[in-house]
Amino acid sequence: MKVLLIIGIKGHGGTTQHVATLAKSLSKHADVTVACNDGSWLAGELENTDIEVFKCRMPGSVINPATAMRLATLARERRFDIVHAHGELWAFYGHFASKFSRARMVSTCHSLIPGDLKWQAKAALIVTVSNACSANYQARGISASRIRVVHNGVPTSLCEIDRADCRQRIRREFGISKSAPFSIAVGRVSKLKGHDLFVGAAGRVCSSIPDARFAILGRRILGAPETLEIDRIVEQYHLESTVIYPGHRHDMADIIAASDLLCVPSRLESFGQVVVESMLIGTPVIVSNVGGLPEIVEDGESGIIVPPDDVDALAEAMRSVLSDPGFADRLSKAGRQRATAMFSSEAMAEIMMGIYREAIGMSRQAQ
Repeated sequence: MKVLLIIGIKGHGGTTQHVATLAKSLSKHADVTVACNDGSWLAGELENTDIEVFKCRMPGSVINPATAMRLATLARERRFDIVHAHGELWAFYGHFASKFSRARMVSTCHSLIPGDLKWQAKAALIVTVSNACSANYQARGISASRIRVVHNGVPTSLCEIDRADCRQRIRREFGISKSAPFSIAVGRVSKLKGHDLFVGAAGRVCSSIPDARFAILGRRILGAPETLEIDRIVEQYHLESTVIYPGHRHDMADIIAASDLLCVPSRLESFGQVVVESMLIGTPVIVSNVGGLPEIVEDGESGIIVPPDDVDALAEAMRSVLSDPGFADRLSKAGRQRATAMFSSEAMAEIMMGIYREAIGMSRQAQ
């Protein structure tokens, strides 16, 4: 089977990380080509693999007709069976490529707050990354019969990370002692990610665990309302030497391995791939009860689920993990077991191959 994956996002984030993982896993089952922006993170990530990368220009806000024609020509000449687009804008290119070739289009929807569904709605089958996303798209008028839920998969090789080495190396870089309880939150600083809740909870935790340390890993814009709110909370609780901002990092797995706890207090989250990564690495997780997050974690067994926008509940959950090594160890072991069984990249690829075969079968029936 020949598969063309299409995505135009230039930077490094959850969606591009997912496509990279999907491409590598699918390449064990199919002939995979990835169409992406020249100079993008994804192009660089796949550079030293056997996966073919078709570099083109796909702006993030407008459609490029020349690229659409190039992809249509590629799909026709290479006789792809499946064109798999990721997101509404890139679904236009997928639709155009499939229209002028024998390929059938599959589109993955990664967001709980999609805009126009004009092009994704033209796909033979639509993939959503969680049941929460599926419900959202059904509410937008997409028939449940055309939706397939495929949770993002993560390489199980994360289980092999040397946590002791990471703990020593990363903590030395951050100026954090090996014994200090260390919690992190991941993602760009925005209201939806709930970093203000994380810092507010940190202030409460420090009242009973004074040596605790905290880090926000993600880009923040100086002067932005979200950043100013976090700075206000830091000042309120005198956390200037307690909360650090390493920024956006490409060694996220090592930092997760060096920490004692990952917090995802999001106000909206379609899935939460970093939660699965943390579970595989063995770092306990706390998530808010929104979107696809409760589909990943079993409350009290493989992680903790707290009500959204409840800083006191988040702080109490953080204390329960950071102050009880036995409880943390149980969460770590159960989390790794659940993530390995349910969210591996290999399982994701096998499910996706079944969806591709289903889409091809629909095409043959239509003919």
